[in-house]
Formats: sequence, C-alpha cells, structure tokens
Amino acid sequence: MKNFILYLLFQFFYFLVLLLPDKLRYYLGKLFGKFAYYITPERREIVYNNMKKSFKDKYSEEKLKKMTKEVYYNTGLILVEFILLKKLNKDNLKDFIEIKGEENLKKAYEKNNGVIIYGAHFGNWELMGSAISLLGYPLNAIAQEQENSYFNKKINEIRRENAAYLTENLKDLEWLETPVVPEDREHVFHQYTVKVKNRDKFLDHLKENEIGYGIHYPIPAYNQPLYEKMGYGDYNYPVTEKLCEEVVSLPVHPALSDEDLEEIVEVVKKFK
Repeated sequence: MKNFILYLLFQFFYFLVLLLPDKLRYYLGKLFGKFAYYITPERREIVYNNMKKSFKDKYSEEKLKKMTKEVYYNTGLILVEFILLKKLNKDNLKDFIEIKGEENLKKAYEKNNGVIIYGAHFGNWELMGSAISLLGYPLNAIAQEQENSYFNKKINEIRRENAAYLTENLKDLEWLETPVVPEDREHVFHQYTVKVKNRDKFLDHLKENEIGYGIHYPIPAYNQPLYEKMGYGDYNYPVTEKLCEEVVSLPVHPALSDEDLEEIVEVVKKFK
C-alpha cells in the first residue's frame, strides 16, 4: 500500500513539474524532499548513519541531522531534473549543463577499447547518463532494480511506448527488421534491437548524425575467451554468427523525449 501511495504522489508531482515555471519547480523539489524526509524514517536513519560513518567526529549530531535534511532536499531537486530529462536534447544540452573534462572521455573512447564509467549516488547521475548519450557516445548502463514495483512498472511502460513508436515508424523499411513481440507476451525492451543490412555503413551514418547505438552482441558467447578455454570455441552456429554481424540497438530509454524519438526515426529513414 505504501509503495502505491508513493507512486500516486510521484505521478501528481510529475504532472506539476511539467506544468510549473522553473522557479516554482525548484521550491516544489525542496518541498517534495522535505515531505520524503518525514515519511521515510528508516531511510532517513540510514542516511544519517552513513553521514556519521563518513565524517566520524568532524561534525556535531545537530550538524549531521541538518546535512541529512539537505540530502533529502537535493534528492527532491534531482527528481525534478529527472522529470525534465524529456525536455533535454542535444541542441539545448549545454544551456542546462556545464560539461568539464569531456576531452578525457573522448581520448579514452578513441582508443576503441570501450570505456567504463563508475558512478554513485553523487550529484545527478541520471542527468550525467543522458548528457553522455546526447554528446554522441554509445552508452549502456547497469543499475539496480527499483524496490517499488509501481515505479518499475511505469519505467517499463515508457520503454514499451518508445519501442512501439520506433516499430510503427520503421517497420516498412526493407533493409531493416524490427523486433517482434507475440500478442500474448510483454517485452520490457531493455534494448531495442533491430537487424540491418550493411551494418558498418549504417553505424557510420548514426555516428555522423549523433545517434547513440549499441551492438548486443558483436561476439558469440562461445567465442568469448572464457568459453574458448572451456572448449566451446570450435563450435559453429551460422545463424548466431550472422546475427552478430547484423544487430544494432537503438535508443529506447525512458528519458527520451518525443523530439528524440522523431529524430531517431528521421535519421534512420535517411540511410541509403
């Protein structure tokens, strides 16, 4: 029951954030954080104890309690920013975010060995992920499942809606095959993976137009070093190997705006 009430409150909060001007959004975020502080005593205690462990004897009990409240206020503001991610795009990105050190990411990425970015609940990690994607870097994220099943349901619902839009607008392309979902099944679309002809040329087209992508997966499992050591390297599965040469995953995450989805479709359709 508690999770359902929190979900309903979030839905109401979501509506207000999209409706209000920036200044009022700021106060609404702090108000939400204050409300969360008082209705989550167990979580509040965890935050306080983490503060105490981190700062040891540096601050008084009164100061630590004040800092705990500020953590909640900041979380409310992060939630506002998360809701507004749908309004973020590559044209207005730098109006909202100051990016420092991108040259380090670019240098590492250009080595073509992949880059692992390890983050934590520090600052707005959701905003960071969206910014990296909008800068044109293909991105996959590993995150913990939400404890609140209603929030999980909402996130998956948005993914399904985004996937349905992509499928509806790309399904008639002769050179591209969209995912198929049986009528008696539901797909959470952790990835939105299509099959294409001439993949290398298509990936160059996506890069030129700053559309993120992923390949899931470029190497069959039995050709991975661990499985080769286990004796599976000599196996031959032609369908699997053909798929590894054709699959491409397009953006489908919940933070995509309507404009993002329209741009993805437009760019894909322009490919010759």
